[in-house]
Amino acid sequence: MIFLDLIFLKNIIFKILYIIKRNNIQEIIKGSNVFSFPCYLQKKLLQYYELKGDFARAEDILFNLAETGGNDIYEYGINFFNRLLEKANNELSKGNLPRIEVEAGLKEFTSSFKA
Repeated sequence: MIFLDLIFLKNIIFKILYIIKRNNIQEIIKGSNVFSFPCYLQKKLLQYYELKGDFARAEDILFNLAETGGNDIYEYGINFFNRLLEKANNELSKGNLPRIEVEAGLKEFTSSFKA
Protein backbone atom coordinates (compact mmCIF):
# COMPACT_ATOMS: atom_id res chain seq x y z
CA MET A 1 0.00 0.00 0.00
CA ILE A 2 2.82 2.42 0.83
CA PHE A 3 4.42 1.62 -2.52
CA LEU A 4 1.24 2.67 -4.36
CA ASP A 5 1.05 5.86 -2.33
CA LEU A 6 4.63 6.70 -3.29
CA ILE A 7 3.93 6.12 -6.97
CA PHE A 8 0.84 8.32 -6.75
CA LEU A 9 2.78 11.05 -4.93
CA LYS A 10 5.59 10.84 -7.46
CA ASN A 11 3.11 11.35 -10.32
CA ILE A 12 1.61 14.39 -8.61
CA ILE A 13 5.03 15.90 -8.02
CA PHE A 14 5.99 15.41 -11.66
CA LYS A 15 2.75 17.07 -12.80
CA ILE A 16 3.37 20.05 -10.53
CA LEU A 17 6.95 20.38 -11.72
CA TYR A 18 5.78 20.22 -15.34
CA ILE A 19 3.24 22.97 -14.72
CA ILE A 20 5.84 25.11 -12.96
CA LYS A 21 8.32 24.50 -15.77
CA ARG A 22 5.72 25.75 -18.24
CA ASN A 23 5.24 28.72 -15.89
CA ASN A 24 1.48 28.29 -16.00
CA ILE A 25 0.42 29.70 -12.68
CA GLN A 26 -3.23 29.52 -13.68
CA GLU A 27 -3.10 25.72 -13.61
CA ILE A 28 -1.48 25.74 -10.19
CA ILE A 29 -4.05 27.98 -8.54
CA LYS A 30 -7.10 26.71 -10.43
CA GLY A 31 -9.67 25.60 -7.89
CA SER A 32 -7.85 27.28 -5.02
CA ASN A 33 -9.16 30.09 -2.87
CA VAL A 34 -6.36 32.60 -3.37
CA PHE A 35 -7.77 34.75 -0.57
CA SER A 36 -6.81 32.02 1.89
CA PHE A 37 -3.17 32.11 0.75
CA PRO A 38 -0.62 33.77 3.07
CA CYS A 39 -0.19 37.51 2.49
CA TYR A 40 3.20 37.17 0.83
CA LEU A 41 1.75 34.76 -1.77
CA GLN A 42 -1.23 37.01 -2.38
CA LYS A 43 1.17 39.89 -3.04
CA LYS A 44 3.03 37.74 -5.56
CA LEU A 45 -0.25 36.83 -7.26
CA LEU A 46 -1.26 40.48 -7.33
CA GLN A 47 2.01 41.28 -9.10
CA TYR A 48 1.51 38.36 -11.47
CA TYR A 49 -2.01 39.45 -12.42
CA GLU A 50 -0.91 43.05 -12.89
CA LEU A 51 1.93 41.99 -15.19
CA LYS A 52 -0.42 39.69 -17.05
CA GLY A 53 -2.86 42.56 -17.53
CA ASP A 54 -5.65 41.05 -15.44
CA PHE A 55 -6.18 44.23 -13.45
CA ALA A 56 -9.57 43.29 -11.99
CA ARG A 57 -8.17 40.16 -10.32
CA ALA A 58 -5.17 42.11 -9.07
CA GLU A 59 -7.51 44.69 -7.54
CA ASP A 60 -9.59 41.97 -5.86
CA ILE A 61 -6.48 40.59 -4.22
CA LEU A 62 -5.37 44.08 -3.18
CA PHE A 63 -8.67 44.74 -1.39
CA ASN A 64 -8.45 41.37 0.34
CA LEU A 65 -4.92 42.20 1.49
CA ALA A 66 -6.15 45.55 2.81
CA GLU A 67 -8.62 43.66 5.01
CA THR A 68 -6.32 40.89 6.16
CA GLY A 69 -3.19 42.75 7.04
CA GLY A 70 0.18 43.89 5.95
CA ASN A 71 1.57 47.24 7.03
CA ASP A 72 3.01 48.04 3.61
CA ILE A 73 -0.20 47.35 1.70
CA TYR A 74 -1.45 50.96 1.80
CA GLU A 75 1.61 52.32 0.00
CA TYR A 76 1.63 49.36 -2.39
CA GLY A 77 -2.05 49.90 -3.17
CA ILE A 78 -1.62 53.60 -3.89
CA ASN A 79 1.28 52.80 -6.21
CA PHE A 80 -0.78 50.06 -7.88
CA PHE A 81 -3.64 52.45 -8.65
CA ASN A 82 -1.23 55.15 -9.85
CA ARG A 83 0.36 52.65 -12.25
CA LEU A 84 -3.09 51.78 -13.57
CA LEU A 85 -4.00 55.45 -14.03
CA GLU A 86 -0.97 55.82 -16.32
CA LYS A 87 -2.31 53.13 -18.67
CA ALA A 88 -4.42 53.74 -21.76
CA ASN A 89 -8.18 53.31 -21.49
CA ASN A 90 -8.25 50.34 -23.88
CA GLU A 91 -5.55 48.53 -21.88
CA LEU A 92 -7.54 49.01 -18.67
CA SER A 93 -10.70 47.76 -20.37
CA LYS A 94 -8.87 44.66 -21.61
CA GLY A 95 -7.87 44.03 -18.00
CA ASN A 96 -11.56 44.16 -16.96
CA LEU A 97 -11.03 47.36 -14.98
CA PRO A 98 -12.12 50.48 -16.90
CA ARG A 99 -10.69 53.84 -15.85
CA ILE A 100 -13.85 54.85 -14.00
CA GLU A 101 -13.53 51.70 -11.85
CA VAL A 102 -9.83 52.38 -11.25
CA GLU A 103 -10.68 55.88 -10.01
CA ALA A 104 -13.51 54.54 -7.83
CA GLY A 105 -11.26 51.77 -6.54
CA LEU A 106 -8.58 54.27 -5.56
CA LYS A 107 -11.12 56.35 -3.61
CA GLU A 108 -12.52 53.26 -1.89
CA PHE A 109 -9.05 51.97 -1.09
CA THR A 110 -7.83 55.21 0.46
CA SER A 111 -11.04 55.73 2.42
CA SER A 112 -10.84 52.20 3.86
CA PHE A 113 -7.58 53.19 5.59
CA LYS A 114 -8.98 56.48 6.93
CA ALA A 115 -11.84 54.76 8.74
